[in-house]
Amino acid sequence: MSEERVVGSERGRWSSRRKTEVVLRALRGEDLDALSRELGVTAGTVAQWREQFLASGQAGLKSRPGDERDDEVGRLLRDPALSARMGAAGRRRAEARFSLRLQVDRLLALWSTVTKEESAA
Repeated sequence: MSEERVVGSERGRWSSRRKTEVVLRALRGEDLDALSRELGVTAGTVAQWREQFLASGQAGLKSRPGDERDDEVGRLLRDPALSARMGAAGRRRAEARFSLRLQVDRLLALWSTVTKEESAA
């Protein structure tokens, strides 16, 4: 079953936390059909999440085993200043390595090398 959701025109994957919230609503007695219409997933998907949750708890709703990446993402979510600094550093690096000027210079250097090799042959 699809684990995609639609919010307006936005599509994305469901986190285990979000799935847990949906499952708990279903377990509290909310109608599966109404819940699925509200959330943009099929009632079968909600039922599948509920069964996975009942069989193995919240860990059963994760699409991959947790690892240190989860901790790092959580740290970035909790620290907006750190997130902003890392984002800015990433942008500077990308701009330095992939700027239009740099790409043009590289392409011209390659073109020059190719044309010199052809004229020498």
